[in-house]
Amino acid sequence: SSLLKADTNQKKFANTALPLLVRQMERLGARKYFIKAKIAGGAMLFGQTDALRIGERNIAAVKIQLSRLGICLEAEDTGLNYGRTMKLDLKDGTVTIKTALHGTQLL
Repeated sequence: SSLLKADTNQKKFANTALPLLVRQMERLGARKYFIKAKIAGGAMLFGQTDALRIGERNIAAVKIQLSRLGICLEAEDTGLNYGRTMKLDLKDGTVTIKTALHGTQLL
């Protein structure tokens, strides 16, 4: 978020969105000690140049914020060159990742 000071959308950047999400979860009764994270995404799509590496930077930023918040990263499906769809089952915490070329997997 510090690179785009004109963009004030707190839900757009890892360093502002994750603390906001955790505060909202705690207001609803969650205890940070029990929160676990599973992440997906950060692919290099659409011919991005290696200089940009936006996906890698986003993955790193999320991991830094999770560490700062004391939240355990349980699983991830990140990087590479293909998109993903992530689905969370709120009943049991199961995360399903779907991809066009690599099928479906549980995280």
